[in-house]
Amino acid sequence: MNPQKTILIIAALLLASALASSLSFKVYSPSTEYARTSPITVYANVSNDANHSLSATIFASLASGEQATSVSSYEVALPPLTHEIIMLYNFTPGELNQGSYEVTASLESREGLIALSQTQFSVFGAIRETNAVLEACADENCYVNSNVFKAGQTVFLFVRSQQNQTRCGATTILPSGETISHTFPYSFKITELGTHYVAANCSAPGRTPIRVSLLVSTFAETPLVKDPQVTPELWPEGIEYALPDAVDRGTKVVQTDPLRALLAALIMLFGVFLIGYALKKISDGRKTGKNASQSPPSTKANKN
Repeated sequence: MNPQKTILIIAALLLASALASSLSFKVYSPSTEYARTSPITVYANVSNDANHSLSATIFASLASGEQATSVSSYEVALPPLTHEIIMLYNFTPGELNQGSYEVTASLESREGLIALSQTQFSVFGAIRETNAVLEACADENCYVNSNVFKAGQTVFLFVRSQQNQTRCGATTILPSGETISHTFPYSFKITELGTHYVAANCSAPGRTPIRVSLLVSTFAETPLVKDPQVTPELWPEGIEYALPDAVDRGTKVVQTDPLRALLAALIMLFGVFLIGYALKKISDGRKTGKNASQSPPSTKANKN
């Protein structure tokens, strides 16, 4: 072996040994067990006990069973007699599945490995989604809930959730394509006809985020509907709307209650039945009277 190379190797080993004696390195997590509803963090504690500055690199990897994440690296530069705590991993609730995990981290310099440290933790339990429902109302107290509004009305938007700390960021897209960012509650006045699209991203502590949406339809005072029988549920009772063939005549058609219409039809059918029955009785009475007047008188034979 080349004497110069031998000297360099020995020097590197001595330097690595000196660095190892000057640096303390430990990887840890605040807990060994986590519920899926909790955040999970992993740290590295590096101390420089020497009287001079030291530089090194931390390489960390996370493994669960046979699966391992890609290695992450962190540069460390410590002044004399100082220490530093570095966050290696910060997982949000639900980011890791149930199972056991191991974090392996190495502290290395250009001369080689200085120290190696490991820590383990486990994740248990199931996690649920954030509960959130969007509502569009015709008043600020949301006494009247509706997804259909006419021009000029004010729409009040609310989010209902079973979690007290649910937070939502929303976007409303107008029919023209204009986008409005807002939170809840929120209100706006209908100035454009068409469909308004409301979407919100909601999250709550200990639950996975959820995306919810809502469609708000708008119409003019006399909206045009090709066939009111196809989608009658879209129109509140008593709203007036014009049919295409009635627009030219300037007339309006009012949607009626289906139950009332059925009752009226039954009454009409019953009335027709009574009239028909009465006419039949009158006709039968006339026929009976006519036959009686045309019958010859009966005669009896004389017994002589």
